[in-house]
Amino acid sequence: MPVSPRRPDLFSVWTHLGWHLRTLLVVAGLVLLARLCGQVLGPDFSAHFPFLPFFSFIALCAYLRRGWGGLYATVLSTLLIRWVDMPPPVSTLSLTIFALQGLVITGIIASLHHLNRRLGQSLADLQQVNAELAEVQAELNVAAYSDTLTHLGNRRAFEGDLESCYAALQTGTFTFCLALMDLDGLKQINDTHGHLRGDALLRAFASSLQSALPSQVRLYRFGGDEFAVIWPELPASEVYRIVQAVRNAEHFTRDVGFPFIGASLGVVCVPDETRTVLEALELGDRRLYEQKNIRRRSRVA
Repeated sequence: MPVSPRRPDLFSVWTHLGWHLRTLLVVAGLVLLARLCGQVLGPDFSAHFPFLPFFSFIALCAYLRRGWGGLYATVLSTLLIRWVDMPPPVSTLSLTIFALQGLVITGIIASLHHLNRRLGQSLADLQQVNAELAEVQAELNVAAYSDTLTHLGNRRAFEGDLESCYAALQTGTFTFCLALMDLDGLKQINDTHGHLRGDALLRAFASSLQSALPSQVRLYRFGGDEFAVIWPELPASEVYRIVQAVRNAEHFTRDVGFPFIGASLGVVCVPDETRTVLEALELGDRRLYEQKNIRRRSRVA
């Protein structure tokens, strides 16, 4: 199918012609100004020809039109100055020097324009690189503080948040509860069905526990079958809410294909029961293993 020739864009044509017309009017105005100055200055005008307005306009055209505009303004100015034949007449040498100076200005300004564009592009590239580096840094920060298997916080995140919670205790109004957990049954799953099945169990339990806890609660996995919970602003009288959330997570995990798993936990209320990080961790570990031993004895019985 033949393609019809594309018609020129009338707006772009008018804009292009308008620039030529404006350039001609500005140069004509400068020539008229030079003529008036010549009439005022008299015979010595040729020695004091006011080139500066012309050079300024040539430089502007060179910058806006990337060089050829300055060349165009230089030639147009030279022709109009010669055509009006201002009294006293401008010598050929003066016009030649004027044209050469206009060309030099055009070359310098065009080079500066090109350099400015390259610098602008380099700045844009640098900003793009900085944005990409910021994204990589954000990803690295997430990776440094999250568990790759369950996407929960890791031990580093837990230790940092625990220190922050103890620092907040200095206000005198902040409280929180800490729960340390072990997922019972992971070793049997790994030994019987393989580590891929064990990984699926860890992901299922982590997802179930996240669903059972409120959004403001922070959940962590240290590695292996060890988990932890920090529940800000939870009164000691409502510690049962942590236990209930863990039991709900157990039920959810059993329903998705792991019927024999369980979780032992030790809960500590701060600052009601401990005053330091070390005391909280030791008390939580002690309660965790006390419950684990009770659960083990009940299974044996």
